[in-house]
Amino acid sequence: IQAKLKAVSEEAEALKARTGIPALQASTVEAYAGALGGKVESVPEADQLFEQAEAFRKDLDPFRRQPNLLKALDIYQSLILKFPQSDKVDECAYYLGQIYASSYIGDWAKAAEYYEKCALWNHRTDKDARFRSAEAYEKARNREKAAELYRRTAKDDPSSENREAAKERLQRLGTP
Repeated sequence: IQAKLKAVSEEAEALKARTGIPALQASTVEAYAGALGGKVESVPEADQLFEQAEAFRKDLDPFRRQPNLLKALDIYQSLILKFPQSDKVDECAYYLGQIYASSYIGDWAKAAEYYEKCALWNHRTDKDARFRSAEAYEKARNREKAAELYRRTAKDDPSSENREAAKERLQRLGTP
């Protein structure tokens, strides 16, 4: 597992060097969670990284907002890569979705992927990840994927507000 983590970390760093924005392989946590028997736990080092990322993400100073969001993005991704067994990975994915959806980056496809990962990695998340994923796919012009997630949200989201909003979006998209 450690060798695989190192290889993925190196790949992520190489991608970051080429593009300037860190990226995470889609299957990273799924693969590691499977290798770890699906166990998640509190990891003190991961908790510290999470708190650092949160401080950057929550800093609203307009002059430091964009660089701080990029720092938070980098830390969240590092946490997922280094500590896939952490109980913070789903929250990291959710906040990565928010950052990619922000006006500073505006990558709706990437935002959708991360929101979807949040819901996948923690089926009982208290975040509105599936609904946000559907919205982001819709904004990324992937109507088919958006409709699929809106249907799932309308059917079984714990929030009645999200269920109703998903039904409205499906009607607007013209899909049952």
